[in-house]
Amino acid sequence: MMNIEQRTVSGPPPNEDHVWTDTGAAIVLDGATGLTDATYTDAESDGRWYVETLSREIQQRIRDGKSLTEIVEASIVAVSERFEELTGAEKLEKHEKPSGAGAIVRWQGETLEYFILGDCSVVLETADGTIPVLGKGPRDLDNRVVDRIEAIRAESTEPVSYNEVRERVDDMLIKHRRMMNEQDGYWTLGQTPEAVQYAQTDEIPKEKVEQLIAFTDGFELLVPTYDVFVDWEGLVQYISHNGLDRAIKTLRAFEQADPECRAYPRLKPSDDIGVVHVEFDG
Repeated sequence: MMNIEQRTVSGPPPNEDHVWTDTGAAIVLDGATGLTDATYTDAESDGRWYVETLSREIQQRIRDGKSLTEIVEASIVAVSERFEELTGAEKLEKHEKPSGAGAIVRWQGETLEYFILGDCSVVLETADGTIPVLGKGPRDLDNRVVDRIEAIRAESTEPVSYNEVRERVDDMLIKHRRMMNEQDGYWTLGQTPEAVQYAQTDEIPKEKVEQLIAFTDGFELLVPTYDVFVDWEGLVQYISHNGLDRAIKTLRAFEQADPECRAYPRLKPSDDIGVVHVEFDG
């Protein structure tokens, strides 16, 4: 037997996190809209269009026997071709196009396989202990932006609101987005198929895995930022006994108590949440 629980919860709309599961796989995606005011799709946002379209492409291939790396690569090609067909999209620079991050887990037969690209993550609770596999993505670059926000506030003689200071780091965000899927930047799910070669992947015996969580970076803050749990094992066990809703409620309580990101410096006051919890029995 197996129990699967999943949630997507919006931060400021639109919600660009996406989750899909069936009895043998889970897809968790975190979309990023291009850093301009223009949009090119008929979805609520281009980031939303990207994750929904990419998920459909992956779902169509998830059972074809190929590795997750091959499946995601083919799916990125298909999504990129669709986006290029949209009016004006072929002229866009990298930072203007939608992209995303993802964690994909598939369990079939005696093997469990995962694929992580960008700053989504997977934590496995196994017979040998807890294995956190945290996606890389633009973490270092995001930390530089947070450091800059803190420096601006420290240098100001008057209180500076989050909205004001965020506008003053837009140039950094655009610069960093242009480094997406470049050797001197970071690797994620964009419209560059060869980026899949930089994904974190592995296969482990399914019988060793007792439970797992796969999530976007909006859920991750429970451990490294808010210190609600000492470690990832504590979070997994809490979810196992209390469910995802209570964990999410706790996370939102911290965010609501610190809307200006002063007590807990971070890039966003509140982010979208996408998370899957799978418990295997025997």
